[in-house]
Amino acid sequence: AEIDAKLLLADRAADITLDSTFERTFLRMSGKLSGIAPDMLASSSDDTLFVSQVSLGNPSLRKFAAQFGLPLTPSPRADAAGVSLAGVLVRTPQEISLNVLSGDIGGVPVQGRGVLHLEGGKPILTADLAAGEMIAGDYFSSPTEETPPARARGSLPWSGVPLESHDLQTIDADISLQAARFVTGGYDLSNPAMNLSIRDGILKIDGFTGGLFGGTFRAAAKLNAGAPVPEFSAEWKIQGGRMEAASAALSGAPILTGKFDFSGEVKGAGVSSFAIVSSLEGSAQLTAADGLIRGLDLPEFSKKLQEIKRAGDFPDLAAPFLSRGDTPYRKMEIPLVIAQGVAQPQNPVLDIAAVNSRLALSVDLPRYWLDSEVGLSLLEHEDAPPIIFSYTGPLDQPLFSSRYDQLENHFTQPLLSQSLERIINSRTPPLDTPAGASAEGGLGKQQKN
Repeated sequence: AEIDAKLLLADRAADITLDSTFERTFLRMSGKLSGIAPDMLASSSDDTLFVSQVSLGNPSLRKFAAQFGLPLTPSPRADAAGVSLAGVLVRTPQEISLNVLSGDIGGVPVQGRGVLHLEGGKPILTADLAAGEMIAGDYFSSPTEETPPARARGSLPWSGVPLESHDLQTIDADISLQAARFVTGGYDLSNPAMNLSIRDGILKIDGFTGGLFGGTFRAAAKLNAGAPVPEFSAEWKIQGGRMEAASAALSGAPILTGKFDFSGEVKGAGVSSFAIVSSLEGSAQLTAADGLIRGLDLPEFSKKLQEIKRAGDFPDLAAPFLSRGDTPYRKMEIPLVIAQGVAQPQNPVLDIAAVNSRLALSVDLPRYWLDSEVGLSLLEHEDAPPIIFSYTGPLDQPLFSSRYDQLENHFTQPLLSQSLERIINSRTPPLDTPAGASAEGGLGKQQKN
């Protein structure tokens, strides 16, 4: 550590210059301290006790985060960008403020101001902070990878550790946050903004807005950690979103197109995050219209099934239509009921061209598990079994599968039976044909078995 300080006393004030470095983190201050006199407590005509230019930084974001106990594991690019912040620190009897804050954290520009109000029995923090484009993977990655490592399959993001409410009881706050962009996983929020407040142990997020999936996003949440059993509630709405962007984020591929709305509300209570999630009750609604299911051409597939002449034709006939092309849908309406943290559909409507459809779905938040199955029955072949598509597994890593073996058997078994019958008939003489006679009558060459 290196510290270089200078203190000049004059006219009941002190000019202070401080230049310090600790493990490559530097702190520089240059300002004035008022209220100083030979008795060290003389009053000042200026209400300002201290004002100083302050700068803080480190060429390594990783080392900076480690020094201050921040849970960041930056990518090499963000680490190399380091930290560089500057502002004006002011202290009065009523408050401590950091004004004209600006700088860069891991390559992301930041600016804002904050004030800690000291009047009254409990301190109150007010702040306005803004940032540029933030990519979560730049701040939470493995030491040698540009992208964050996948969460262990089967592990839960919820904790059974009791919630701590003490920190929320010791301070009140009003904080405004905004950014040009925020990306985490497949979720890309444009111009996100929110207001965060703390009052008497109650944490609220109001006015959480932004652009998501090409539409608008709005949400609010409340956590009363000071209640005998902590209480949680949330509501959200996505309007005018693009199914192409949403399906790519959820499944890894843009398998749907069209516009959609998604809204809902939940509430619950519990002593831990896992207990709260396990208690959630509420409802949600997904509606989509006038889009396509990509990689699946069911109308043409249904027509081509009538052209099957041999059992072996099915695989070659099915392959182009069950892996390429598009199937239009007119609307999808999926009301969801949420009970004990599990969301399930209630009378869903899937209006898809050329098929009748059924949906079985379970979104189990406590287990962080998805079970979904869609059955598509061809309208032109009412007695045929459905084609089955399913997603099963952890919510962020489900596995996709498709099955149409029963449909294949439905069309190929009769053809196989007919072929077998023709073979048998061609090799078996009629019952009224004398031994050694030909099927055409009379004696002829003996048929070979």
